[in-house]
Amino acid sequence: MTWFPEGQSVPPDCNLPRIDSALSVMNCFDEKIDHKNLTFMIPFGGDSGQRFNNLTYTVSWILLNTNANLRIHICDTKKNIADNMPGWFGTHREQSDSQYVEDLTNYIQNHAHLDDVMNEPAPVDLSAFDCATSDFFTFFMYKVLELPQLFSFSSDMNSSLSFYEFAANYVDDSIPSTNLGIPCPVITPNDAELYNNFRSRIKCTVELREDGEPFHRTRYLNKMINLADTLYVCNHDADIILPTASIDSSLRALHSLGADVVYPYEHAINGNYQLRVFNSDVKEVSSALIQATFQNDFYKLANPDHTIKHSAAYGQSIFVRTEFYKSAGGENEQFKSWGAEDVERYFRFIKLGGRIVRLTKSYVVHLEHPRGNDSSKYNPAFLKNEMLWNRLQDFSCENLVDYYNNLEYVSRYGWQVSLSNEN
Repeated sequence: MTWFPEGQSVPPDCNLPRIDSALSVMNCFDEKIDHKNLTFMIPFGGDSGQRFNNLTYTVSWILLNTNANLRIHICDTKKNIADNMPGWFGTHREQSDSQYVEDLTNYIQNHAHLDDVMNEPAPVDLSAFDCATSDFFTFFMYKVLELPQLFSFSSDMNSSLSFYEFAANYVDDSIPSTNLGIPCPVITPNDAELYNNFRSRIKCTVELREDGEPFHRTRYLNKMINLADTLYVCNHDADIILPTASIDSSLRALHSLGADVVYPYEHAINGNYQLRVFNSDVKEVSSALIQATFQNDFYKLANPDHTIKHSAAYGQSIFVRTEFYKSAGGENEQFKSWGAEDVERYFRFIKLGGRIVRLTKSYVVHLEHPRGNDSSKYNPAFLKNEMLWNRLQDFSCENLVDYYNNLEYVSRYGWQVSLSNEN
């Protein structure tokens, strides 16, 4: 569903000329694209083990194919964390289940809750991130170590081999564990530079939500937008990977062409440009996925035996100028869980004067997973989301500005929503 309104003057896909990603790269060899000005923002909830496996691929793809920063905010129930992320908060735990849940709750509340940082005076003290980031990174490396067992690398893949040599040195079950059972890292001198590079680029925070409480994606994203210290951010799903050329072309459009927003894939009106990857635990599919993730080689993954083509429109991965994101109201926190927030965001960006570019004939790759209520119209907030979207799409530009400036979170973050030509 795209929920795009009829009878509006807003174009359904973009309002600036499309960019051909391949030609963009070919014609700009003299322009160095530095991803350091970019932060990927990933909200995550792990209602299935497959979702966390997908996150492992996505994080690997970002770390190995870019030099961008990465901020992950995990919000989940105690049960989901214990059931679907086994090992992160205690691979070898000896506690009873009740004691484990108690330890887990205390750990998250004392060390990794983003709200504990938000209320501190500026400049924001990021020390509270350290425990969550360290444990996420350790478990991430632990998961990555499992991947090469599925795929035999050729001798010319030196960068990947060196990465796995690093991974093999990083996780060792025989060494002492941290207080919640996380394997401690073992870093050799040759691995230190790579470790420091990866570790310095990830910030991870964790908070708990109650059973039945919706996954409030818009709220998590706003927290990360407000903390972003880079010129550009990418609102990125935890199960999405892209060709590196799409990232370069998106950043080039933001930096050199004056775009405020870039969608790095073709819109549904021009065909099916989403590759949906199923059965990623099957060896042939895993091999193709690893090759795409770790080598930026999507040839095997594009095989029709591995993927199904589907439409894409407004979500999944969106590159945005950080200051524009704030001045356009960020994410509407009245949308909870799954609904029309993606199309509303696009529609609002256009009406507020945003300059939106789309990459022509470019694909986005979605790693499939079981879908719980938070990923479907069965979530408890779905009808309220629909009513909100039906209301907002009839607002004038001026009414949108007034509406967003009166939202609590906009005031809390100190943002000022305005028409783009007023910035």
